[in-house]
Amino acid sequence: MLDGPRITYADEPAITPDGAETLARCGVCGAPYVPVSAAHLYCTDRCRYAAKCARPSWIAAQSIRSARAYERDTSYRQARRALVRAGIDPDTRPEIMVLRGRGVVEGWREEIGLPCRRAGRREREYPTHLGTYYALDLRPRPEAITLRHTRLLHGIVSHALGVPHESARGVFSLVPSHDGCGWGALVYEVAEATLTTHAARYGGRPVALSVVGLPRRVRAPSRLDAGRYRVTIETLTPVSWARGGHSVAVLAPKVQTMEGACEIIGRKVRVSHEGATVYDVAHETRREAVYVGGHIARGSTRRGEVIALVGTITVRCNAHAAWLLSCAARVGIGGATALGFGRVTVKVEQ
Repeated sequence: MLDGPRITYADEPAITPDGAETLARCGVCGAPYVPVSAAHLYCTDRCRYAAKCARPSWIAAQSIRSARAYERDTSYRQARRALVRAGIDPDTRPEIMVLRGRGVVEGWREEIGLPCRRAGRREREYPTHLGTYYALDLRPRPEAITLRHTRLLHGIVSHALGVPHESARGVFSLVPSHDGCGWGALVYEVAEATLTTHAARYGGRPVALSVVGLPRRVRAPSRLDAGRYRVTIETLTPVSWARGGHSVAVLAPKVQTMEGACEIIGRKVRVSHEGATVYDVAHETRREAVYVGGHIARGSTRRGEVIALVGTITVRCNAHAAWLLSCAARVGIGGATALGFGRVTVKVEQ
């Protein structure tokens, strides 16, 4: 008797592509086939190789071979990565082949003609601009658009930018304005989208979205010297933080709240939040409920309601966190900034 895998048989016969009737089934893909011997377990060489690669003995042997190759070509792989970082195609530099199979080679950079890496810590890079600001107008112009109605404007701007409704929070934020309909849109640099005239509907009525004046690039805050800073944040529109699946409002911001705010701002401005440290947070805030309608619910179990805070938040932090928080004066802070929440003024003191 065979002491190993055996041919798999089905209860009902099937027809192979060649027209033959068989009960045998491939041990990998289950396709019908006609075995020619007791060792013929698979329909094709591809399935046979797939079964071989799934054997524990083959996996263990391959791991050993991969580990040996990894150690054998250490400096060769480092050279390829260094050339890619320098913008050079490694396949156009045949001199790196002398490193194949030699393991760790001391001075491999000089051997293939690459300059030595400079010692010292790499300085963090900050962007020069955070996005493009557009002053918006609607014609015919509706009554004053408050936070109760900004979800309608949010939908119009999302559609005009061509971004999905649920993804718009990472693309733009609404900013109170003295021009047009009373609101503008800051489109983040990461979005790479342009806002132009767009026909839409506002509250069931046809309107035309237009841009007042010329778009304006929004500059990033200046780089801050290393040290500790005090950042004072004054709310212009309510700031919404929530936890527990957005069902519980955060009305007393803590260190974790502000570090999370730094992370979200960092994603908007394309700067890593790594290294942003918050030491202490103090606040003088009060609760404010805003009914915005629709399916939105933040800090509340009631549909259409946002529970937020207004007041002053004082943060003591390092330079990187202070720079990220100073960006909040441009891009907003907290959640629902695409609806006009989280507009603040920021004062930074060393």
